[in-house]
Amino acid sequence: MLGSSLLALTASGRISTAFKQLAKRTHTMYMGSVDQRQSEYHLVRGFTASHQHRDTDHCIGTFLHHDFIVLHRETAHGRVVITEVDLHTIHPFSHFFILPNSIEPRWFDNILALYPHHRHAPFAPHDSFSPRFKDAYSILSLPTHFDRSLYFASDEVAKCIMSLQGNNYVLEVIDRSVFLYNFDTAEPTERMLDVQVRFACTLASVLETRSK
Repeated sequence: MLGSSLLALTASGRISTAFKQLAKRTHTMYMGSVDQRQSEYHLVRGFTASHQHRDTDHCIGTFLHHDFIVLHRETAHGRVVITEVDLHTIHPFSHFFILPNSIEPRWFDNILALYPHHRHAPFAPHDSFSPRFKDAYSILSLPTHFDRSLYFASDEVAKCIMSLQGNNYVLEVIDRSVFLYNFDTAEPTERMLDVQVRFACTLASVLETRSK
């Protein structure tokens, strides 16, 4: 039985199996682990990157005409599943985060340690963001980029984020890439990876409409 065989695996084995199952079902490439000191492949950076992190499993593929990488990363602050998606845009985006207000302090502190000049962008009383979004999320960027970041994190982007019930993703947009971070402590499953990839690529498509 598949269920009993999965239970017999170690945690790392179950995570690898989830990535392999995703690759098989979606016809993407399973690439295993990546040694950031020796790899000739594209390295996923983002705010969780460090000299100590380990990327133990990753897949590369295309969805909605977007190239993506999804990977499992072990860091000093805990593990995270990351999806990086290339943005189809001529002009680079300003650097900003969309954070759930429920984000764990260790991850929020990690962001501020790396970007100490980022601040919460102020929502306006009569802007296009819904009260539900304002209660649940914050936008973090350099004060000089507040207007651009609020423009890019438009009501369409906010609605897309709110449409996925129960998600606790952190979104980072920088230059021509979008990073989606999943800090769920549960082991990633094939279904969870699939949902995250689809959501990240959909969100990339919505973001691109703001760069034109």
